[in-house]
Amino acid sequence: MDRLFAQWNRADSPGWSVAVGWNDAVVYERGYGMANLELGVPIGPASVFEAASISKVFTAMSILLLAQQGCLSIDDEVRKHIPEWSDAQHRVTLHHLLSHTGGLRDVFLLAGPRGRRDGIHAALGGGWGLRFQRVRQRSVPR
Repeated sequence: MDRLFAQWNRADSPGWSVAVGWNDAVVYERGYGMANLELGVPIGPASVFEAASISKVFTAMSILLLAQQGCLSIDDEVRKHIPEWSDAQHRVTLHHLLSHTGGLRDVFLLAGPRGRRDGIHAALGGGWGLRFQRVRQRSVPR
């Protein structure tokens, strides 16, 4: 793995964070290169990255593959798969989330001065999975 990422593992290069899982366990994790070139912050296993829009296509494709395999339906309510979903008053489905019609506010519009999130708390738990809490709705799906 080190050979594969060697060209980015320098103090003057943006880099990569790599994690390999096997049987529900992390078997390898390492950072290569810099998380912030200006401040000289290296990437490590605990580095947190704003995944933003790049994760949307992978998430959508994963959900569609699971639907194709019969593991879920895009008409399922989000609460069925994420019990911690806080909005029990409105029926928000996976289809709503996939088509951006769930009435959720854009996470980046919630960022205040110095990147503070007033309406959202985002945390990477143990290097796996992104969790959002207290997401306020903009409009209710029908």
